[in-house]
Amino acid sequence: MESPRRRDLAWLWYTLVRLGVFAVTLGVLLVLLPIEPWITAILAAVIAFCLSYIFLGRQRAAVAEQLAAARVRAAEPDADDAAEDAAVYDSESEGAREPDSVDEGEGAREGEHEDQLASRARREGDEHSGKRE
Repeated sequence: MESPRRRDLAWLWYTLVRLGVFAVTLGVLLVLLPIEPWITAILAAVIAFCLSYIFLGRQRAAVAEQLAAARVRAAEPDADDAAEDAAVYDSESEGAREPDSVDEGEGAREGEHEDQLASRARREGDEHSGKRE
């Protein structure tokens, strides 16, 4: 069984092994093939990708599991989130209004009310002016 420390660093081990596979493949190809080094590097990258895809499935799964667990931990609400949710729920249950909402009844600013009336009149005028699509 793997140690907890090694399990926590699964992404590091996976990355190092993949880089090692690439380095060994590149070294072997540079010695064996008499072609341009940049072509050899591209060929080594493709071969290393294939080898790691075939032979490192267990390590890749461990990294995926570790990333999924980190994402779940990040999505869990903390105490601040719970307090904010409770405050929002309490204010909604008491019938409190949103600060952004506009109340057309008493307490509305006169300018906002006039803007709303003008906007409504324009819409109604557009509907009745014969503009048909």
